[in-house]
Amino acid sequence: MQIDWAYMLLSTVSSMQSIFVFYFAEQIQIDEGIANALQEQYERLGEECGMEESDVDSIVQPIIDSCTKDAISVGLLTYTYLI
Repeated sequence: MQIDWAYMLLSTVSSMQSIFVFYFAEQIQIDEGIANALQEQYERLGEECGMEESDVDSIVQPIIDSCTKDAISVGLLTYTYLI
């Protein structure tokens, strides 16, 4: 009787591990697909607007830098870089 329970437990754990590995691999493919689609859209929009990636980065980076935990908590974000 104990062997049957042990076998069932090991079988269940093995099945759960297989499901997790499959889910994890599938999630990686989904994440990569989304990342690739976003990158392609980003590049296309850059071409349409006549902007290089470095131009966008130089505009956005100061905004990112100003988004500290403290600044966000008091509502102080620096948008003057866009003007």
